[in-house]
Amino acid sequence: MFEQYDLTKQVSDEDYKAIFPDLAAHLSRLQREARDLDLPVIITADGWNLSGISTMLHQFVLALDPRLYSYHAASTPTREEADRPFLWRFWLRTPTTGRMAIFDRSWYSRLTAERIHPGDGGAPERSLREITRFERHLTDAGAVIIKLFLHISRDEQAERIERIKQEPAAAVLIDGHETVRLEHYELYLPVFEGMIAATDTPNAPWTVVEAHDRNFTVIKGMSTVVHALERAIEERRSTVVPRYPAPLQPPSNKLLDLPDPSKHALSKKEYHEAINQYGEQITALQYSLYRERLPLIVVYEGWDAAGKGGAIMRLTRRLNPRICQVEPIGPPNEAESRHHYLWRFWRDLPKKGHIAVFDRSWYGRVLVERVEGLSSPSEVERAYNEINEFEEALTDWGALLVKFWLHIDRNEQLHRFIDREEDPEKQWKITPDDWRNRSRWDIYAASVAEMLERTDTKTAPWTVISTNDKRYARVKCLRTVAETVEQALK
Repeated sequence: MFEQYDLTKQVSDEDYKAIFPDLAAHLSRLQREARDLDLPVIITADGWNLSGISTMLHQFVLALDPRLYSYHAASTPTREEADRPFLWRFWLRTPTTGRMAIFDRSWYSRLTAERIHPGDGGAPERSLREITRFERHLTDAGAVIIKLFLHISRDEQAERIERIKQEPAAAVLIDGHETVRLEHYELYLPVFEGMIAATDTPNAPWTVVEAHDRNFTVIKGMSTVVHALERAIEERRSTVVPRYPAPLQPPSNKLLDLPDPSKHALSKKEYHEAINQYGEQITALQYSLYRERLPLIVVYEGWDAAGKGGAIMRLTRRLNPRICQVEPIGPPNEAESRHHYLWRFWRDLPKKGHIAVFDRSWYGRVLVERVEGLSSPSEVERAYNEINEFEEALTDWGALLVKFWLHIDRNEQLHRFIDREEDPEKQWKITPDDWRNRSRWDIYAASVAEMLERTDTKTAPWTVISTNDKRYARVKCLRTVAETVEQALK
């Protein structure tokens, strides 16, 4: 593939001085237009060592308003980053709407390393799958991704290494990795070619930049960015996203056909014995998870007043708070709403060996946002696929994922609402929104049924529990978590 590129291309100093100022001014204008249109932009530059990535990007940023971009130089993951899924640190650095993120090397470093130094046989395929999904999730949500690969020949790289060695002040740039890659240039060549071929997608295409001549490198790289932004801005100006609820079918999911919980009713004595039994088991299992560095993610979804808070309390009171966090999920704040909707959930993932409990979750995208018309039909449709891929990435990473839908019938919900309004100690639990949501019961029921049907997967199944009887439900939640962890540890 690389043989098709002419590495002798040059731009004279005279031509560079004539072209660069206008190009830089144009890039600056486009940055402001992207800000005004709430368009998030991601520029990533990868390539051979000493191909001039930082030099090229430095010229880019000279043209940009520093208040509107962030610059990230990829490095070895910190201990904190290494304890999360490998894309975690890149998700956290994705830009908000209207801003730009520039990556001096990126998520592709992981893929290259796995190809050159194979360990787990399936690791490169998993990384490749996660990278393409990561980029698609962002671009489907409106982000612009511009990917540049700087290409130089083996001889050019060798000459640059020798020149740097002759400059004591710059010799610190040579840490051995450049020489190693030079010695294995022919080994890296097919890896880079395969990486580009596999990830050159319509939504995030690669541009190979012939990087022997610095002037040409800067001009081609910046021109690529300018043209990509022009296209994206033109498309954004002509696109109107409809905001109305996605159509729903009547509920028909078999997961909701639950037996009468009264048949499993527990006496107070049986309830406390079961709570203590499974609670003690979970207390011991959490330390086994910590030793084995297995993360546990427990998701609680359900109807208003279905008992999520009580179920969560019975679980977390048995856990060491140093290795467990509870994430109460409400409407996104202003900063969160300017990111991809999954951003805040990536941010809150637990470290290896830790536990995260989500009181509501990413499923808000296909529940409340859908019913309230906050997500367009196309966004809801994409979300089902994105959520399944997100959860697959978590389980591929090694996380144990337990998902609960806490289900009550309509009459029981009304009884609990009235009880909350009449009890001064519980009035804080009931809001006008709860009553408004109840008036849309049938719409929510259809949305819940479709959600369960489309996201009940082999790697991330739902456990649906009737919570008309709170004792039964709390015990069932604890037992499910304990059995899931115990089975995984076996």
